[in-house]
Amino acid sequence: MRMLLRVALLTAAFALATAAFGWWTVPVLGVVWGALVGRNGRPVRTSAVAAGVAWTMFLAWGALQAIGRNPDASSDIQTNMFIGIAFAEAIAIYALVVALILLFVV
Repeated sequence: MRMLLRVALLTAAFALATAAFGWWTVPVLGVVWGALVGRNGRPVRTSAVAAGVAWTMFLAWGALQAIGRNPDASSDIQTNMFIGIAFAEAIAIYALVVALILLFVV
């Protein structure tokens, strides 16, 4: 339950920061979160999952708005949305790998 609460709060923080300042705030917040909470692997996993959820949420929200404005182009928009979601999740996985390398090597 605590892990789900952490992921939900971090997802909200990542989403608000991305809306206010841009996409680059997600890795910065992830590093800050990992540095503040501690050296075990839990903050690293939590921030990686929350980053993936936040970016996926923004991509899906934008695609839904675009489909609402132009329903005739929904198939093209959905294709691009799924490709974008795959890239967003891949970036979150890369962030997790880098964070784990930093955790165990440094």
